[in-house]
Amino acid sequence: MSGKSLLILSAVLAAIGVAIGAFGAHALPKYLGKQGLEVAAIAKREANLNTGVRYQMYHTLAILAIGVLQVQAGTRTGTASCYAFLLGIALFSGGLYIWSLTSNSIAVMVVPIGGLCFITGWVLFAISIARSE
Repeated sequence: MSGKSLLILSAVLAAIGVAIGAFGAHALPKYLGKQGLEVAAIAKREANLNTGVRYQMYHTLAILAIGVLQVQAGTRTGTASCYAFLLGIALFSGGLYIWSLTSNSIAVMVVPIGGLCFITGWVLFAISIARSE
């Protein structure tokens, strides 16, 4: 991926993260309350959604940093790092989002795989930085 594409992608992912965070803060409690969930269950789901948003935003910033580096000196390792972060966002954050809305236990099972993708992305990011000048 080109640096410019990564910069655009990070802007889009940040906007999505903010929108999901706003939904979680303003609409999720009412939505879950209509499903008959108790206050403690609603609070747990809100916390899980917020964790998903937080991790999405952290890794969106990482993609932004990779984009800046790719503009200067693109590397395959930087691109691989970005893909790992994207997969991590989809599995970790996406799994938490789905679980928060539906209580689908299968969605929660992919969250740790997303975490491994994040770890892999950070290792690849470090390698990419080490190889750049």
